[in-house]
Amino acid sequence: QPAPVAQPAPAGAPVAPAAPPPAAAKHAAKDASHDHPPSDTVDPNHLNLDIAGTIGLTYRIGDSATGTPIDTRAGLLLGAGAMLGLARWVSVGASYEHTSLGRERSESSATGSVETTRGVHTAWGRLRIYPARNEHVGVYVSLAPGITWQTANASVTEPQGKIFGAKPASTSCSAADSANFGLSAGLGIEVAAGGGFVLTGETSFDDHRLSSGPIGECGAPGAGTTAVFGARIGLGYRFDLTGKTKPVEEEEPAEADPLHRQ
Repeated sequence: QPAPVAQPAPAGAPVAPAAPPPAAAKHAAKDASHDHPPSDTVDPNHLNLDIAGTIGLTYRIGDSATGTPIDTRAGLLLGAGAMLGLARWVSVGASYEHTSLGRERSESSATGSVETTRGVHTAWGRLRIYPARNEHVGVYVSLAPGITWQTANASVTEPQGKIFGAKPASTSCSAADSANFGLSAGLGIEVAAGGGFVLTGETSFDDHRLSSGPIGECGAPGAGTTAVFGARIGLGYRFDLTGKTKPVEEEEPAEADPLHRQ
């Protein structure tokens, strides 16, 4: 007697669900997800470019080269820069910073008072070495040679005249010096904030080899070699120049057509 022939399923009949993927496919997909971290983390093995802005506080160390008493030592630091991550343990870049050096003030009943507010502009070339780093946090040592030039805003107030009620005469001027050499060393930490953003915190010791001679046409004396302790925080955005590949999902095997079953 011939074997019965399979009849096609009537129209509208429910179709059995597809079989789940084999266990091996599940394990392969899981391993692939570990090889490619989520998009909100930073892969330090990739070629990355960070664009960031920084803000911080500074404190001027030591005495003035001119012997003028330093009235204010604390100041503000503002900067911006870019860092190129070449490998997990090293990145290089450049940045610009404006640092306040505080204020110097001298006062005499014979000559009046002289007040000088100082600052420096610096273009740094930066190198970061990471002794410890993963996808979420990294600790680094920073070294930065730089080109720095100082500015001075001087205000001179002459003593009050002998005429009763006469106001003291005052004059002011601003000047900028030519470029000099600077060097910075620091210790910092960076944290992946999610969404491609990176937070940094750093403390540094900056040495500015400035001139102590008269600056520009103003004639105000320069600050001389000046050491500054700084603490800064930064917020940046990280561009992944390598590109992240999404894990390949295993396709579920198609269910055999009932018409072709034997």
